[in-house]
Amino acid sequence: MSRSFFALHMLAVALLASLFLPHSDAIWKGIDTVFFVTLNSSISDHPIQQAFWAVFNIKITDIFGASFLFGCFLLYVFEGEGQERRKRVAELIYTLVWFEISILLCKQCFTPICEHLGISRHSPTVVMKASVMLSEVAPWVKIKDSSYFCFPADHACIVFQWCAFLWFFAGWKRGLFAYLFSTLFILPRLISGAHWLSDLIVGSGSIVIIALSWALCTPLLNRGLHSLYRFVGYHPPLCTPGEVDA
Repeated sequence: MSRSFFALHMLAVALLASLFLPHSDAIWKGIDTVFFVTLNSSISDHPIQQAFWAVFNIKITDIFGASFLFGCFLLYVFEGEGQERRKRVAELIYTLVWFEISILLCKQCFTPICEHLGISRHSPTVVMKASVMLSEVAPWVKIKDSSYFCFPADHACIVFQWCAFLWFFAGWKRGLFAYLFSTLFILPRLISGAHWLSDLIVGSGSIVIIALSWALCTPLLNRGLHSLYRFVGYHPPLCTPGEVDA
């Protein structure tokens, strides 16, 4: 295993420790509270903003977010030609495989463990009764603005990991663009009070970091891509003697 593999695991452990070790969560409580109050109160006297964020909170809008992120990767794929395009198709499939793995890791392993250990928390709107409830101001849509098990944020987990793979395969410019634009698909949960900020940074972040460490910092990367290269018919170019000597 590479140093990056162990460093990423240590980072994930440090993130979790910052929230759950005794006396270590005081800073997060302050950040979470200020962040939520600032966002949620900003729409308290603005019916148009409330309607806007209510619409962005319904589940069908997640399709637009997923389409955007998938479209970013497809643009990268189809900008290549010939063998290069086949190579990028293999990278896309590899990303999709780990996309499913991370969802299973989050929903079937991490979340149940948090619930069993009693460290899965109530969402801001459950804890802070003076919050603006979008489900009340916009009862004409089905909105997720409260939860008794809000840690981790599975929606953010999906977004973070997809952007990270795009960054790794397609370059930092595409990855950074995807990260910046995808905040539009994460903000609704934060504004409505379905999640604390630490649900995303600590919960989703630690899951994504662990998944990326296995996907990109172990022999699984080369072995997985090699198998997918054969599947899509990609043949890596052979090095010339001069290139080997260099």
